[in-house]
Amino acid sequence: MDPTEPGSADPSGQEDVTSDAGGSDINIDIADDSNETEASVEPDLPLQIKRRRWRRNDKKLEELDLENYSFTNVDFETKEMRFLILKPHQGKPDSPLQCSLSIEPLETCEPYTALVNTRGNPFDTAHLIADNAVLGTSPNIWVYLDEVRDETKPKRFWFRDICVNHRLPGEKAEYWNQEWMDTMSQHAENVIDMSEAIMVMWDQGKLLPPFSPRPRDDRSYGDLDFKIHSPIPLALAAEYSKGVAGMPLHTYLPLDYVANETRIITLSSAPNYEDPLVGLIGYNPMHNQVSFNCVSYTWGIEEATEPLELSGQKFLIRKNLDTFLRTMRNAGGSYIRFWIDAVCIDQANVSERNRQLPRIIEVYEDADVVACWAGEPDEVSNLALGLVEDLTPTHYAGGGLLFESGWLGVKDREDFPRRLACLYRFLCRPYFRRIWVAQELAAARRPYIVCGKNFIVEWKRLDHATWRLMDILYSDKELVERIYDADPSLRDIPPNELSFARRLFYLRHLRHGRMDELQENWNTLLAQNDEPWYDIPDTAPGILDAVTLCRDFQSTVPQDKVFALWNLATDTKGMDFTMDYTKTLAETWLEFAVAVAKKSNSLDIICAAEPTVADGLQVPSWCPDWSTPATVSSMVRKTQIPITLMRGMSDIGGPMYSASGSATLRPRFSFTDSVLECTGVIMDTVGLIGPYHPSDAHLSEQPIWSDWMDMAAGALQSEEDAALPVLEQQFQARFWGMLHGRSEGGSENMKRYIPGWDGKPDAMVKSNGREMMAVVTRGRCLIITEDGFMGLAPHYVEEGAKIALLSCCSSPVILYGNADGTHRFGGSCFVQGWMRGEMLTRFGTSEEEAWEAINNMGTLRIV
Repeated sequence: MDPTEPGSADPSGQEDVTSDAGGSDINIDIADDSNETEASVEPDLPLQIKRRRWRRNDKKLEELDLENYSFTNVDFETKEMRFLILKPHQGKPDSPLQCSLSIEPLETCEPYTALVNTRGNPFDTAHLIADNAVLGTSPNIWVYLDEVRDETKPKRFWFRDICVNHRLPGEKAEYWNQEWMDTMSQHAENVIDMSEAIMVMWDQGKLLPPFSPRPRDDRSYGDLDFKIHSPIPLALAAEYSKGVAGMPLHTYLPLDYVANETRIITLSSAPNYEDPLVGLIGYNPMHNQVSFNCVSYTWGIEEATEPLELSGQKFLIRKNLDTFLRTMRNAGGSYIRFWIDAVCIDQANVSERNRQLPRIIEVYEDADVVACWAGEPDEVSNLALGLVEDLTPTHYAGGGLLFESGWLGVKDREDFPRRLACLYRFLCRPYFRRIWVAQELAAARRPYIVCGKNFIVEWKRLDHATWRLMDILYSDKELVERIYDADPSLRDIPPNELSFARRLFYLRHLRHGRMDELQENWNTLLAQNDEPWYDIPDTAPGILDAVTLCRDFQSTVPQDKVFALWNLATDTKGMDFTMDYTKTLAETWLEFAVAVAKKSNSLDIICAAEPTVADGLQVPSWCPDWSTPATVSSMVRKTQIPITLMRGMSDIGGPMYSASGSATLRPRFSFTDSVLECTGVIMDTVGLIGPYHPSDAHLSEQPIWSDWMDMAAGALQSEEDAALPVLEQQFQARFWGMLHGRSEGGSENMKRYIPGWDGKPDAMVKSNGREMMAVVTRGRCLIITEDGFMGLAPHYVEEGAKIALLSCCSSPVILYGNADGTHRFGGSCFVQGWMRGEMLTRFGTSEEEAWEAINNMGTLRIV
């Protein structure tokens, strides 16, 4: 029995306005579109009992062969109303739901509970047994009644979805309105917000989504002709379609979590750019194969002032989104469907935002296309994306060889430097620094860069062009000068600015790289080759890898520096951390640090802590403030993507060093409020500190590294050692290896540490390893310890600072003693000769034995 047919309750509980079928989505041509398979069809409903608990008794109901429920009329004069009496289950909680409908005058009725916010999605029909007949309703009502049904006592409810027969015009006119709902709530003994009660069930894990997500490698398109449920609030029904000036402001309806709903916008066509933006906002179950697109864009900091008519209500959006929608809507006849975070999530409802956060990545995975709006088009973007489209892809030729043809027909053009300069400038747009783009791009099945309707470019082609541009910037000085001549302002922008786009590409590569390649090259040598180009483990990326890699990205809300990456990481399941915008920033950072440390059995996360924190933020010294960019290089996770073709990249995640020994060692640390108590040992003290100049991180500046080498040689080498070529070479190997972040040293071949170095410092500085040293030494200065070790410490290190090894921390750390015996954390450091656990041999013959001995010496308390 269809609950929307006459003789049944309306599952939506609202006036229903749906879009007409027809039209098309974003006009993007996919080369192999004609070979796409049809969207998979959901299995027959009886096979979905685990996901759809309201279907568990379908077979029993069929066997009973009951008639459909027929409503008895009520008396309007005496204000009669129906009340649902839910019968107890009598010790059989899985038995069919049974009830009766009692008609009573409102003034003399028995006490009852009024249910409000009962709208449900009509994607399926649930059945009750009402007075020995079958009564259809929406799944969310059935699930709520099943949840609250008592074992022995009946319960009385009123809610309009069943208690009002809206198929009768007279009864609908009398009772199907907001005024009557308010009257019933005022007379009720209790009023329960049913949607809130169901949300609690969702939070408790009691609800399974009714539709299964598509496999990640499913590149099929959704169903364009699917009609999306588009209700409007009953209180605004009478105000519907008054025109923009007289429109009521938009009011959200609560999402139906039984249906696993999300909202989708259906944008109407318009012949002129200036025509008003008009559309419907629909409520749709996730993963139900409906066709839609996601929008990835920057919000901007301006107020939302541009009107968008949604289902007859006025919704205000920001200018950047307004420009995108006007640019991309069709000129006539057909509509486009979008999911847009600023519109499809009630941003003013914090509890909804919290619940939607874990689901955003699923929405982007479900979308046919993710349109990445990089901003309005201009001459720069047109030239940049034109160059991207002109490039020929790099092909795999087997045996680990690349067939390079990308520049053919392009680089000999007179305007080539100008086009490269435009690509450089385009990649510096704010879009590429937005933290949410990392998740949106990584999840997308088909991401496209959109910059005006004339340039819609596949992300992988932009990735390919970015790699080529970076390769030029670090290898072709003559061409670089021509690029700067074409746009002199680029001289003030370091090439590292392009690393934001490269990091976005890398995170997508970890999630989709192999599938992208197989789709593109199914019949090529790449697909036929037995050995993949790379080996990406299912564990990549970890959450610490992701937040460290993206720490200097931008977000409007500070918490999003972690929240935007949480679902992208593979190791967050089971972590004792909840994304919650109601918590303070200090609470969020502290709980996040503790959760990551406990789940990973590692203290590596504290190495991201620095003394510079956001204004007013009070966190312990060991707790990182992810809202502020790092001022020093990371010693626990890599932050630089190599200048390598992305399709050949392997996972760069995981610890860089093992100063505390193997990662499998038993953790010896705990957290009490803001105090970190851990097994650790102070090994040395900072003696000498070398000079530090922030500008030295720029490759255009004269490096200070030679001055550091002179200082280290003077402090650590005797005149006799310096005169011996073998010892001098060993010392230089250790020094320059350290600047490369390598812990090895000694008499081995120097080329192992510094490719292209001929042994002369000046030649080394000009070698290909220079940019790597700039990464390793960023924000750091040379230190010489009292025991004669050299290392790299944060630029804010102080003489006399202690250097310690901590249990399950892969890098040595800086500590400062407090008067009460506790310590203040001062960052991580590199000490040559410590980074592979060499110092543990002082305490035992095995790593576990060494840490047991250190544990017996006492613990360190860091505050």
